[in-house]
Amino acid sequence: MKDYRINIFYSNQDEGYIADIPDLKYCSAFGETPESALQEVQIAKTAWLEAAKAAGKPIPEPKYRPAIYQLTKNFGSKPRPSRMALISTNCKGLLKIQICERSFS
Repeated sequence: MKDYRINIFYSNQDEGYIADIPDLKYCSAFGETPESALQEVQIAKTAWLEAAKAAGKPIPEPKYRPAIYQLTKNFGSKPRPSRMALISTNCKGLLKIQICERSFS
């Protein structure tokens, strides 16, 4: 299976974590934790790829790469926090998730 970039972010509107795969149109999932969102999007990815293959649709190559820098505005006197989930796999395919929080001013 191809290695697609997965984004995980907290949605205030949904009150939970959203995981999406930008290279696979409309492939996303919800979870109450980053880990559960990741598990759900892995299931969605498998279903997306199987459905595309069964329908004879092309499977896109992984192309998406996130922007390295993020610009934010500082509203008020406090810096705005930003969360990011870093996801990596080892040679055995085990997933490692690291949640980072940084303040941008």
